[in-house]
Amino acid sequence: MTLSTRNRLLIIGMVVSVLPIGGMLLSIVDSFKVYPTIIAHATLRSRGFAQFLFAPLFKPTPYPSFSAIIVLVAYALILILLIYFFFEKTHSPEILFFALFALSFSLEIFRLALPLSEARGWPPAYRVTAYRIVLFGRQFGLLSLFITGIYATGWEFQKHGNIILIITAAALLSATIVPLDGLSWDTAGTLILGYTSMFMVAEIGIILMTIVSFFIAAYSRGAKEFTLSGIGLLLVCLGRDSLLRADTWIALGFGTLGLFFGSWLLTTRLHRFYLWM
Repeated sequence: MTLSTRNRLLIIGMVVSVLPIGGMLLSIVDSFKVYPTIIAHATLRSRGFAQFLFAPLFKPTPYPSFSAIIVLVAYALILILLIYFFFEKTHSPEILFFALFALSFSLEIFRLALPLSEARGWPPAYRVTAYRIVLFGRQFGLLSLFITGIYATGWEFQKHGNIILIITAAALLSATIVPLDGLSWDTAGTLILGYTSMFMVAEIGIILMTIVSFFIAAYSRGAKEFTLSGIGLLLVCLGRDSLLRADTWIALGFGTLGLFFGSWLLTTRLHRFYLWM
């Protein structure tokens, strides 16, 4: 993929990431009103690394998960803007797929289908469809992150468009076949899906392999920038986990800090490496 083609994709990503902000503004009042009811009727506590740390200490509250959606949607737009500005003339295959990872958070706006369906009396089928889109975004983002790590190790496959099509198809298949319960959700306002343990193990495995890929790249390329990028990626993944599953303010703050600081660390070190190549 040429640099100009990649930059056009980033511009398209900017446009796409603006749309959820408009959707947020249109639905914020109805969503805000019913969130206490939504969380009160949750069937179980959300799970994740941050939840393992914070759930025993803090009770779930209504608005952290709502605020997390705002943070994730804003993050997608901010990061793509910064990547376009700083990498406009710098070729880096890793940064393309990291931008796609960031863009995937735009689809978190569809989590508002749950409060909106409660507020407006929509049937459960609407929220199930919306959450399949959310699940597609999460799987697509995770696979994009994995490809980021593969390219960090020095993989030189140039047909990036083919890779994007493959991970899109894989994420779409995963989101389509997994069973979803439209009448039960956790304290993060996420519908309960089938095979939860399997998805959790797969997610942890992909994240660990991606982080290890950056440390391998640091050794094989003799560049300490990849070590720091790997640390940044670890923070990004911890932040992602916290924000996707946050039901307390402490988890929201932890996730926001990890996601933004980790992204800054990863992108600035990649930029430094490719700038001096």
